[in-house]
Amino acid sequence: MIKTLHIAGIVGLLFSAAFLVFFAVDVALGAEAIDSLLDSPTIIEKFKQTGVGKKSSKDAKSPLVKEAEGFANYLNPPAPKAPKRSTKPRKKGTPKLAKPKAASVKFNLIGTSFYASNPSLSMALIDIPGNGLRWVRQSGKVGRMVIEEVRDGVILVNDGSKTVELKAKRSPKKSLLRGESSGKKDGKSDMLLAMLMAGKSEKSGKSKEPRKAMSAKDMELFKQLMSMKGGGDSNEQSAEVGSLFSKLGDDRVSESEANDLDELGKKLKDFGSGVTEASKRKKELSKRARDPRKRRSSRANRKR
Repeated sequence: MIKTLHIAGIVGLLFSAAFLVFFAVDVALGAEAIDSLLDSPTIIEKFKQTGVGKKSSKDAKSPLVKEAEGFANYLNPPAPKAPKRSTKPRKKGTPKLAKPKAASVKFNLIGTSFYASNPSLSMALIDIPGNGLRWVRQSGKVGRMVIEEVRDGVILVNDGSKTVELKAKRSPKKSLLRGESSGKKDGKSDMLLAMLMAGKSEKSGKSKEPRKAMSAKDMELFKQLMSMKGGGDSNEQSAEVGSLFSKLGDDRVSESEANDLDELGKKLKDFGSGVTEASKRKKELSKRARDPRKRRSSRANRKR
């Protein structure tokens, strides 16, 4: 009995030693596996590497929203997309300037009666084709056009869309200087000069020698003489005519020609005085026509 107990104790010691050795070997082998396991990537790292769970912008919508959008597209289908047109590059060039529209005013301005102190009394005389002359006040209407403002020689016309400035058409002014004359007068003076210089010496019979042509200075003096036939004081004209005759009376002009020029100057002087008297008579008649008292007196004299 005692021997069996000793044998059982020895066997138990052997089994325990073998178990310890096996456990030590297992622990040594398991340490390497644990190190390799610790060095391996974690589950989170593997999840990130595989990319599972990355949702695009399209997948961000929930299935319910997708179904609702599909049903809405079924009820109200979207319009078809227009085909894309290929845009060609435009050539660079100078931009075309828009031409201003012509004025729509259908009448001409003859003149204006401008009152600076009271512009509302200003009037404009216009010529309407087919209707003749007509006086229009400021802010008056001519058809669909309105006279906005009347100035000195200018009116502003509004046709509903824009305002146009219309100027009066004036004839060119005649020069009142005695030395200046138009082309027609120059032609007449040349003709008169030719008539005086040609054939007069034959009637007188005093000089048969060939006559020299007048110089440019003499021609200018004769043109000044012809330009003096209208207006001015008679005494002043006679003095100027005498001075011109003295300048023209050189050795190139014969005595008969000088007499002819003297007669021509007297005729021109009489013609100028007749013109001045006629103008004075015209002014007196116009004053009488305007004055009602003189009209009555003239009518009473006629009845008597």
